[in-house]
Amino acid sequence: MNLKYIFTILTSVFLLFTACNDWFDVQPKSLTSEEKLFSRADGFKESLTGVYMQLSSPNLYGKTLMYDYLDELAMLRHLASDNRNIYDFKPENNSTSAIFRSMYIAISNTNALISWIEKKPEVLAPELKNIIEGEAYGLRGFIYFDLLRMFGPILSVDPTKTAVPYRTQVEPAAKKPATAKELIESIIADLLKAETLLKDDPMNIAFPPGAVASAKSDFLSHRNNRMNKFAVKALLARVYLYKGDKTNAAKYAQEVIDAKNKDNNVLFDFVEENSNDPILSNELIFSLNVTEGGEKAFEDMVKKDFSLSAQQDGVYSKFMIEITLLDKIFNVIQDGRNDIRIAAGKGFEVSSKNAVSMKFRQTNLKSYALRSTVPVIRLPEMYYILAECTTDMAKASRLLSQVRSARGLNSLPVFTTSQARDEMLDIEYRKEFYGEGQYWYFLKRNFKKKWITYTFEQEMVHENYIFALPTNEIQYK
Repeated sequence: MNLKYIFTILTSVFLLFTACNDWFDVQPKSLTSEEKLFSRADGFKESLTGVYMQLSSPNLYGKTLMYDYLDELAMLRHLASDNRNIYDFKPENNSTSAIFRSMYIAISNTNALISWIEKKPEVLAPELKNIIEGEAYGLRGFIYFDLLRMFGPILSVDPTKTAVPYRTQVEPAAKKPATAKELIESIIADLLKAETLLKDDPMNIAFPPGAVASAKSDFLSHRNNRMNKFAVKALLARVYLYKGDKTNAAKYAQEVIDAKNKDNNVLFDFVEENSNDPILSNELIFSLNVTEGGEKAFEDMVKKDFSLSAQQDGVYSKFMIEITLLDKIFNVIQDGRNDIRIAAGKGFEVSSKNAVSMKFRQTNLKSYALRSTVPVIRLPEMYYILAECTTDMAKASRLLSQVRSARGLNSLPVFTTSQARDEMLDIEYRKEFYGEGQYWYFLKRNFKKKWITYTFEQEMVHENYIFALPTNEIQYK
């Protein structure tokens, strides 16, 4: 669908809760209905929660941008055809077109929410206004950044190449895509505004055993299921690193690591046991709760996708990988099998020849609130960013060793060169973020021509890392 028509439709679309369930319907609304919705504080809350639900849908972070499409591109599982043409992105590619459309629907609704906050600030108490507006700006920056990382060029290769249109209004007019350099500056501006607005975020993030994470929960609970103030800082660390500004990347990564709660206790800490906490909940800086289809939908999808025996039309699940590939990804020859991320019955379910990830399993969880939760930003990434940004190789090895220690691995010797540090970062990214989509972004940012699981003779070129805009958008470049 062309962006022009997406935005024409969405000038009158808002995301509302139904009275009988925890998910929303998208319904056309007249201007009068919009005014009625945003005449009360709950209308703003519902609209914002609708954006989260859009992002957590299976065609975005509920599956495609989590453990499916991006991990396939990173070759973290064998491809059905081992076809290198998956990197020759075409405008008619159904996967990338669906991602593009869904992301812009989320952006449009975020822009509408920001617009109504500006029109009716008096409806919200100042503290609540700042939280909602801060989350909206943070989400917009988050969405645009991942659009840049998918549809834009590698910034270090060609910052003047166009990426995607940057929109701040719900409007039907066509708009020329921004260059990568322009877009990343707009993203940073959004995130800095969000950081200011969220300075008094209460950061309630506990996962009590009986708690239920849902749209009907208290609005300020489970803050790591929302774009909280430290999620914004973590995003700024990501974005500045992508831009090549290591000073600011390190600054924000350190602020997240040093984060304290109101009782002056460390806010995010490493989890050393994943038997009943597969997504390592104390490390979650930003996560999403997948609600589409009802409570059991995500559980059923995970059971289907991550099964050693499930077959469809005689074909085994594409998320099952061979033990030999698993050993390669997790560097077993050097690191052994003590790593909790690969441990049988904890990190992976294994048979004699094959394995499937258990990261998203919905059974034997320490807290009911962890159900249907997918990680988007986690603490180890901040350590990796700091390690990449420092010129002190002893410090870099200590930072990576801290994560490894929590995973049950030995500390690293001091790196003798920055190249040795970077090679270890590659290993740790693919192990830590298996099933989370982040390794593909690491490969792109570093313009990897080949990597350990890459099976083709022909090297990657710049265009192999850039998703094509949908067919109807090409005319606007």
